[in-house]
Amino acid sequence: MLFIFRSVISALTSLIVTISSVIMSLGILYVIASHMELSAFVSNAVTMLGLGIGTDYTLFIVSRFKDELKYQDTLTALKTTLATAGRTVFYSGLTVTAAMSSLFLVHLSAIQAIALGAIVVV
Repeated sequence: MLFIFRSVISALTSLIVTISSVIMSLGILYVIASHMELSAFVSNAVTMLGLGIGTDYTLFIVSRFKDELKYQDTLTALKTTLATAGRTVFYSGLTVTAAMSSLFLVHLSAIQAIALGAIVVV
């Protein structure tokens, strides 16, 4: 993480976002699992996707913010970052959610549970 982000604060930001999204997703799936049966693979899929997507999305935002800081003050850089990279992350999340929703067409409960896990973590 330090090699990719080249900053301790940026690496910690990515780590915090990723870990919190995985923990919250597993908590949400725990509540869902009390009402319906989920596959044992869901926790593995959520952890794997959460780590990958969390790192990827924070890389978009942090690198864009660092670029914007070169030309603007902090508040303006934050606004520009959220207007550009934030929008990209939002639409990327919608795209992943739509793609994972198509897995509900497969009539295997394990695949549907993994799709649910992927949607929750994104």
